[in-house]
Amino acid sequence: MVLWVDSFSDCFAGDGVAAAVSLLAAAGYAPELLQRPACCGLTWISTGQLDGARRQLRAALDILHPLVAAGTPVIGLEPSCLAVWRSDAAELLPEDLGSPRSRPAY
Repeated sequence: MVLWVDSFSDCFAGDGVAAAVSLLAAAGYAPELLQRPACCGLTWISTGQLDGARRQLRAALDILHPLVAAGTPVIGLEPSCLAVWRSDAAELLPEDLGSPRSRPAY
């Protein structure tokens, strides 16, 4: 499994990342940290900078997609960042994520 350490978890003080690694290890997993930054673009989305958000999401997708496609579980720490992948990303990148908006209506 890979632990996706988002920008918020990475930049703010605290030991949340270490605690997550310890918890996952105690549960019998061998978590690895994502080696490259993968920003979901939440800051850009929340400030209305949607082109910037799309750039961030595409870069993150290039990093995360091969892991997910290979069946590697990706564990995220920040609920707001995870929520971006559940809704905003599909709306901002319909051609990349197969949103219903990108499919023809039959």
